[in-house]
Amino acid sequence: MPNWCQNSIMIPLTHKKAFMRKFTTKRRMVYFLGKGQFLSEPIEHCLSFHRILRMPTLPEVMQRKWLEQNCGTTHNAHDAHFAIHDDCEHAGMFEITFDTAWSPAGEKLIEQIAKRLHCDVEHVYLEEGQDSYGIREFKFETGEHSDEPELFFMQTAEDNEDTYQTIVTRFFGYSEYADELMERYMENTQ
Repeated sequence: MPNWCQNSIMIPLTHKKAFMRKFTTKRRMVYFLGKGQFLSEPIEHCLSFHRILRMPTLPEVMQRKWLEQNCGTTHNAHDAHFAIHDDCEHAGMFEITFDTAWSPAGEKLIEQIAKRLHCDVEHVYLEEGQDSYGIREFKFETGEHSDEPELFFMQTAEDNEDTYQTIVTRFFGYSEYADELMERYMENTQ
Protein backbone atom coordinates (compact mmCIF):
# COMPACT_ATOMS: atom_id res chain seq x y z
CA MET A 1 0.00 0.00 0.00
CA PRO A 2 1.57 3.34 -1.00
CA ASN A 3 1.86 6.49 1.06
CA TRP A 4 -0.67 8.91 -0.42
CA CYS A 5 0.27 12.45 -1.32
CA GLN A 6 -2.57 14.98 -1.44
CA ASN A 7 -2.62 17.34 -4.43
CA SER A 8 -4.70 20.39 -5.23
CA ILE A 9 -4.75 22.18 -8.58
CA MET A 10 -6.46 25.56 -8.92
CA ILE A 11 -7.39 27.01 -12.30
CA PRO A 12 -9.69 29.88 -13.30
CA LEU A 13 -13.34 28.82 -13.38
CA THR A 14 -13.53 29.94 -17.02
CA HIS A 15 -11.34 26.93 -17.92
CA LYS A 16 -13.43 24.31 -16.08
CA LYS A 17 -15.22 22.90 -19.14
CA ALA A 18 -11.99 22.60 -21.11
CA PHE A 19 -10.28 20.86 -18.18
CA MET A 20 -13.11 18.36 -17.74
CA ARG A 21 -13.30 17.62 -21.48
CA LYS A 22 -9.54 17.27 -22.03
CA PHE A 23 -8.28 15.62 -18.85
CA THR A 24 -11.04 13.47 -17.35
CA THR A 25 -12.78 10.26 -18.29
CA LYS A 26 -16.35 9.32 -17.44
CA ARG A 27 -17.20 6.15 -15.56
CA ARG A 28 -20.54 4.66 -14.57
CA MET A 29 -20.62 1.72 -12.19
CA VAL A 30 -23.31 -0.89 -12.88
CA TYR A 31 -23.92 -3.68 -10.36
CA PHE A 32 -25.84 -6.89 -11.08
CA LEU A 33 -28.31 -7.50 -8.24
CA GLY A 34 -29.68 -10.76 -9.58
CA LYS A 35 -32.96 -11.77 -11.24
CA GLY A 36 -32.43 -9.31 -14.08
CA GLN A 37 -32.01 -6.30 -11.77
CA PHE A 38 -29.15 -3.83 -11.99
CA LEU A 39 -28.08 -0.87 -9.87
CA SER A 40 -26.49 1.97 -11.78
CA GLU A 41 -24.58 4.77 -10.05
CA PRO A 42 -24.39 8.27 -11.57
CA ILE A 43 -21.61 9.08 -14.00
CA GLU A 44 -18.37 9.88 -12.22
CA HIS A 45 -15.52 11.96 -13.68
CA CYS A 46 -12.02 10.55 -13.14
CA LEU A 47 -8.84 12.57 -13.58
CA SER A 48 -6.56 10.79 -16.06
CA PHE A 49 -2.83 11.53 -16.25
CA HIS A 50 -2.78 9.62 -19.54
CA ARG A 51 -5.04 12.28 -21.09
CA ILE A 52 -2.71 15.06 -19.89
CA LEU A 53 0.60 13.52 -21.00
CA ARG A 54 0.49 10.93 -23.72
CA MET A 55 3.05 8.22 -23.07
CA PRO A 56 5.06 7.26 -26.14
CA THR A 57 5.16 3.63 -27.19
CA LEU A 58 7.89 2.14 -25.04
CA PRO A 59 8.93 -1.32 -23.95
CA GLU A 60 7.11 -2.24 -20.74
CA VAL A 61 10.34 -2.06 -18.75
CA MET A 62 10.77 1.64 -19.75
CA GLN A 63 7.15 2.70 -19.11
CA ARG A 64 7.53 2.89 -15.34
CA LYS A 65 10.62 5.09 -15.60
CA TRP A 66 8.89 7.40 -18.12
CA LEU A 67 5.85 7.74 -15.84
CA GLU A 68 8.03 8.58 -12.81
CA GLN A 69 10.00 11.21 -14.77
CA ASN A 70 6.97 12.87 -16.37
CA CYS A 71 4.03 12.29 -14.00
CA GLY A 72 5.91 12.08 -10.70
CA THR A 73 4.34 8.69 -9.97
CA THR A 74 3.76 5.38 -11.75
CA HIS A 75 0.06 5.35 -10.86
CA ASN A 76 -2.83 7.44 -12.13
CA ALA A 77 -4.65 10.04 -10.01
CA HIS A 78 -6.68 8.52 -7.20
CA ASP A 79 -9.86 9.76 -5.53
CA ALA A 80 -10.28 12.99 -7.54
CA HIS A 81 -12.80 15.62 -6.46
CA PHE A 82 -13.86 18.79 -8.26
CA ALA A 83 -15.08 22.00 -6.59
CA ILE A 84 -16.06 25.52 -7.60
CA HIS A 85 -15.01 28.12 -5.03
CA ASP A 86 -17.10 31.09 -4.04
CA ASP A 87 -15.23 32.09 -0.86
CA CYS A 88 -13.37 35.39 -0.82
CA GLU A 89 -9.85 34.00 -1.11
CA HIS A 90 -10.49 31.68 -4.07
CA ALA A 91 -13.60 33.20 -5.67
CA GLY A 92 -13.92 32.31 -9.34
CA MET A 93 -11.53 29.35 -9.10
CA PHE A 94 -12.01 25.69 -9.98
CA GLU A 95 -10.17 23.22 -7.73
CA ILE A 96 -9.21 19.65 -8.52
CA THR A 97 -8.05 17.61 -5.52
CA PHE A 98 -6.60 14.12 -5.89
CA ASP A 99 -4.12 11.73 -4.36
CA THR A 100 -0.96 10.34 -5.92
CA ALA A 101 1.08 7.35 -4.82
CA TRP A 102 4.35 8.08 -2.96
CA SER A 103 5.04 11.57 -4.35
CA PRO A 104 3.27 14.66 -5.70
CA ALA A 105 2.19 15.05 -9.31
CA GLY A 106 5.27 16.00 -11.34
CA GLU A 107 6.11 19.47 -12.62
CA LYS A 108 5.90 18.32 -16.25
CA LEU A 109 2.34 17.09 -15.69
CA ILE A 110 1.16 20.36 -14.12
CA GLU A 111 3.05 22.42 -16.70
CA GLN A 112 1.24 20.50 -19.47
CA ILE A 113 -2.14 21.42 -17.93
CA ALA A 114 -1.14 25.11 -17.94
CA LYS A 115 0.13 24.94 -21.53
CA ARG A 116 -2.88 23.11 -22.94
CA LEU A 117 -5.43 25.28 -21.14
CA HIS A 118 -3.47 28.55 -21.65
CA CYS A 119 -4.04 29.64 -18.06
CA ASP A 120 -2.29 30.08 -14.72
CA VAL A 121 -2.24 26.95 -12.57
CA GLU A 122 -1.46 26.64 -8.88
CA HIS A 123 -0.39 23.22 -7.58
CA VAL A 124 -0.33 22.55 -3.83
CA TYR A 125 0.76 19.21 -2.38
CA LEU A 126 1.20 17.60 1.02
CA GLU A 127 2.54 14.14 1.88
CA GLU A 128 2.15 13.93 5.65
CA GLY A 129 4.19 10.78 6.24
CA GLN A 130 7.31 12.20 4.60
CA ASP A 131 6.80 15.87 5.55
CA SER A 132 6.91 16.73 1.87
CA TYR A 133 4.94 19.81 0.87
CA GLY A 134 5.01 22.68 -1.58
CA ILE A 135 3.25 25.27 -3.70
CA ARG A 136 4.08 25.67 -7.39
CA GLU A 137 2.61 28.39 -9.58
CA PHE A 138 2.70 28.19 -13.36
CA LYS A 139 2.08 31.62 -14.93
CA PHE A 140 1.05 32.45 -18.47
CA GLU A 141 1.76 35.79 -20.09
CA THR A 142 1.83 37.12 -23.63
CA GLY A 143 5.27 36.77 -25.21
CA GLU A 144 7.35 39.64 -26.59
CA HIS A 145 7.11 38.57 -30.24
CA SER A 146 3.69 37.01 -30.27
CA ASP A 147 0.13 37.67 -29.15
CA GLU A 148 -0.15 34.00 -28.17
CA PRO A 149 0.16 33.32 -24.43
CA GLU A 150 3.15 31.25 -23.40
CA LEU A 151 4.39 29.70 -20.19
CA PHE A 152 6.43 32.51 -18.73
CA PHE A 153 7.67 31.10 -15.43
CA MET A 154 7.13 28.67 -12.62
CA GLN A 155 7.44 29.91 -9.08
CA THR A 156 7.92 27.66 -6.06
CA ALA A 157 7.02 28.84 -2.55
CA GLU A 158 9.72 28.68 0.11
CA ASP A 159 9.69 25.83 2.60
CA ASN A 160 8.70 27.69 5.74
CA GLU A 161 6.02 27.87 8.42
CA ASP A 162 3.73 30.20 6.42
CA THR A 163 3.80 27.93 3.37
CA TYR A 164 3.07 24.87 5.49
CA GLN A 165 0.19 26.68 7.24
CA THR A 166 -1.31 27.67 3.86
CA ILE A 167 -1.11 24.08 2.61
CA VAL A 168 -2.54 22.50 5.77
CA THR A 169 -5.41 25.01 5.72
CA ARG A 170 -6.10 24.21 2.04
CA PHE A 171 -6.51 20.50 2.77
CA PHE A 172 -7.91 20.46 6.31
CA GLY A 173 -9.39 23.92 6.92
CA TYR A 174 -9.31 25.24 10.45
CA SER A 175 -9.70 21.95 12.28
CA GLU A 176 -8.22 20.12 15.24
CA TYR A 177 -6.30 17.89 12.84
CA ALA A 178 -4.81 20.97 11.11
CA ASP A 179 -3.73 22.28 14.54
CA GLU A 180 -2.15 18.89 15.30
CA LEU A 181 -0.21 18.94 12.01
CA MET A 182 1.06 22.46 12.74
CA GLU A 183 2.18 21.44 16.24
CA ARG A 184 4.04 18.44 14.79
CA TYR A 185 5.65 20.70 12.17
CA MET A 186 6.81 23.18 14.81
CA GLU A 187 8.30 20.39 16.94
CA ASN A 188 10.19 18.95 13.95
CA THR A 189 11.62 22.30 12.80
CA GLN A 190 12.91 23.56 16.16
